[in-house]
This record gives sequence, structure tokens and C-alpha cells, in this order.
Amino acid sequence: MDHCLFIIHDPFHYGRTPLPQEPSEQRRLERKAHAKAKQKQIAQSSISENVPVTSNNNATDDEPMLPVVTIEKLPTKSFFNQIIEQIDLNLLKNAAFTLFAISNFLASLGFNVVYNYADDLANDSKVIKDQRTYIVMSIGLSNIFGRFIIGYLGDQKCMNRLLLFILTLIISGVATMIAPLCGSSIIPHIGYASFFGFFSGGYVALTAIVLVDIVGINKLSDAFGVLLLFIGVATAIGTPTVGEDLFLFLFLVVFVAFL
Repeated sequence: MDHCLFIIHDPFHYGRTPLPQEPSEQRRLERKAHAKAKQKQIAQSSISENVPVTSNNNATDDEPMLPVVTIEKLPTKSFFNQIIEQIDLNLLKNAAFTLFAISNFLASLGFNVVYNYADDLANDSKVIKDQRTYIVMSIGLSNIFGRFIIGYLGDQKCMNRLLLFILTLIISGVATMIAPLCGSSIIPHIGYASFFGFFSGGYVALTAIVLVDIVGINKLSDAFGVLLLFIGVATAIGTPTVGEDLFLFLFLVVFVAFL
């Protein structure tokens, strides 16, 4: 059986063609090669040749001079500077991309708050403890369906993807605003969790698609990297800075530990 699988696999293996490199990846490799060539040029310019060697007592005066190579230590760049070189900050000159990054930063401040504090909200609302587990489960399940359904709608040519993206954020925000009104019954909490999970999943699915519409497919990798930087910072500071312990000493301890 194994031999048959190998025989079937070989024609497909040799018939495969590698995928073309993305333009942004090609630019990254070109920048890396240019930096290596520049370092090599600096190293070659810092080499001194034909340096005379001091002869000892047994050596003759007419002994030929030996070439001695001295290489100066090249200045090393800091880790922060190396990261900056890999980030195309020129994308921030694009006003549409900058506004999109800011909107994702603000959305990410509260995106994970619902996941982390949905159980606490139900606890404060006196929901039965054994029923609270269904809340986070509802968010996760509806999030999966939201990514598929809204992602499919965003792939249609007749659909305005940016408008759909904005609607998912607005609906998720409005649902979160009325979440404290759910009361002590588990049904409203599950309804809110499902509503938020569905549209927040659509927001995640549409992010990369809308980003392509803004900067183009050629700059998708660089733009998505910068966007994830904004999202990562917002996620790191968003969850610890909400709640009733914001201005207490305990908040400082938890915030530092979270970072």
C-alpha cells in the first residue's frame, strides 16, 4: 500500500511549480542583500594590507614583508534599529491606511475585554454559576460562523467591503454598550455573547480584505505587519486598563505582570 502511494505521489511531486514570491517579500530580500553588500564593502575598506612584521634576531634584513590583515570591528546596530529597518513606516504617509490603523487600535482596546470579562459581568449580574460557562462558549461558536458568513459576503463583488467592515464594528460596539442591561437571566447574556461573537468574527475576517483595498496586494505584507503592531500594543494595554480596580495599587501590579 505504501509503495502505491509513493508511485501516485511522484508524478504530482515533479509536476509541482513553486509559487511566485510576493513583491513585498522580494523588496525585503533586496534590502537585506543591499545591507549585506554594504557591510562587506565597509569590511573590505577597513582592511590594511602589507603591514611590515617586526623581525626577530634570527631573521635576515632582506626577508620579504609578510602581509598582515587587521579587521576593524564593525559597528553593530541595536535590536530596536534592526526592527525599525524591517518596518515600512512610509505606509503611514497614506492617510487612509493611517486612519485604518488607528481604528483597529481603538477596536483592539476593547476587543478582548469581552472575552476576559464576560464571566465577571455575569457574576456581577447574579447569574447562576453553572450557567456562566455557556457565555464564553457562545462567543466562540458565533465567532466561527461570523468569520465564514461575513467573510463570504465580503468576497462578493456587489458588496462594499469597507461599509460592511464599519457595520460590524458599530454593531459590536452597540451590543457591548447594552450588555450591562442583560440582568440575572442567562438567556440575554448568551444572546449578547452570540451577537458580539458573530460580528466581531466578521471584523477579523474583513481586516485583511479591506487592507488590500486600501494599500494594494503588493504592499499587503508590510502593511499587515504595521497594522499588527498597532493591534498588539492596543491588546497589551486594553484589558488591564478596564474594570473597577483601575485606580488601585493592585492595578499597577497586574498591569506590569500582564505586560
